[in-house]
Parts: sequence; structure tokens; C-alpha cells
Amino acid sequence: MQVMGWSADQAATYLRDEWPFDSLGHEQAWAADLASSPGGLEAYPIGALQYEAVRKRAQDALGPRFDSVNIIRCFFQTGHCRFRL
Repeated sequence: MQVMGWSADQAATYLRDEWPFDSLGHEQAWAADLASSPGGLEAYPIGALQYEAVRKRAQDALGPRFDSVNIIRCFFQTGHCRFRL
């Protein structure tokens, strides 16, 4: 946002169009957070992308035996996960 010289509205439009998951209409608040803490929200979309990659690997490996409830349960049981970048 700062590097591009965007206003909060421009950043909100970018977030709405490019966010890797449904933004649920919170783009303005996220743009304000980004303006006050550059790089502070970076971990969330990166984590979401990593979660989706792990889920896809499990789905590919298990095929029809894959159960989306069980993978969520597995993440909750595992607790804090650090993804390699």
C-alpha cells in the first residue's frame, strides 16, 4: 500500500479482488490495518495458502477416503503449526 502510493479505497479494492479467500466485505478495515501496520497481515493469507496446499496433498493422497471434517480435526488436534516459506 505504501510502496504503491495507494489510498485506503484503492487498497480495499485490491484486497477484494486479489485476496486468496472470501473477504466477506471487510476490505476497508483490512486496508486500515495494513496502513497502520505494514506487513502485519501478511501471515494470514500465507497461512491460508499453506493450509490449502496441505489439504490438497491430503486429498490427492487419500482420494475417495479423504474427509474434510477429519483434516480440520487433525489441524485442531495438532495445534500451532509452523509452515515453511
